[in-house]
Amino acid sequence: MNEVDLERIKKIRIHCTNIQKTIQNLAVDYFKSANGVDARDVCAFRLFQIGEHSHKLSDELKTRYPDFAWSAVYRFRNVLGR
Repeated sequence: MNEVDLERIKKIRIHCTNIQKTIQNLAVDYFKSANGVDARDVCAFRLFQIGEHSHKLSDELKTRYPDFAWSAVYRFRNVLGR
C-alpha cells in the first residue's frame, strides 16, 4: 500500500471512530430533535468525507480488495451531498 492510500485509510478510520463516539450513547429520537441537529450534521459530514477519501484511493488498492463495495461508498457520499 502506498503512503497516500495509507493516509487516506487512516483518515477514514478516524472518521469511523468519531462517528461511533458521537452516536454510541444517543437514542435514535435524539437525531430527530432540535438538539440532535448538530450531531446529525457532524455524522453526515464525516460520512461524506469517508466517501471522498475512499473515492481517491488508488485503483491498485481497490483491485486488491474487490469484495468491498468501493463505488457504493462514493455513491452514498453523493446522496449526502444533495
